[in-house]
Amino acid sequence: MRFGKEVPRRPENTAPATLAEGIAVKQPGRLTGRIVASLVDDVVLVSEREMLDAIGSLQSRLGIQAEPAGAASVARPASTSSGMFP
Repeated sequence: MRFGKEVPRRPENTAPATLAEGIAVKQPGRLTGRIVASLVDDVVLVSEREMLDAIGSLQSRLGIQAEPAGAASVARPASTSSGMFP
């Protein structure tokens, strides 16, 4: 899911249920949101399945053991047709 420069907002007081607890936040802070909006061209959400697939690919192809929050950054490129891994 793509959002462009718009920072997605989560309803107040809801905790995200995710394997990637290291990057899970209820809602980005105001300062963080402004910084992200000024520096980032696109925000892409990845599914739990994409993160798990990325963990498997990192392990099997590169020998890297990653946890879900770490694998999130490569989950979308790894799931595209061109892929990210050799």
